[in-house]
Amino acid sequence: VVWMKDGGVIMNGTNTTLTRTVSGGNTTLNLTLNLNPLLTSHGGQYTCVANISQLSLNVTNSSAVTVSVQIPVPNVTISSVPLGSSVYSGNSINISCVFTVPSVV
Repeated sequence: VVWMKDGGVIMNGTNTTLTRTVSGGNTTLNLTLNLNPLLTSHGGQYTCVANISQLSLNVTNSSAVTVSVQIPVPNVTISSVPLGSSVYSGNSINISCVFTVPSVV
């Protein structure tokens, strides 16, 4: 069982786990792909392919799952103290620019 992304094979390794369960004469293979941390380069179409000669299983492709990775857009606020754009010579003004990036779940 292998994972494919956009038609190319993803090498099984530290980001995949394969578990095998036998129950009632059936064998279940579960290949899990863990993408952590998720990067924009992980976006694409994923499928898994099974070709297990020991179980007399022909090549079987899964349906595709599309992963779309979005980058959080920060909220930018600019403010000044005192408020307004007119300040008299000799006075002071503080201008703040605040970026708030939404949490990624």
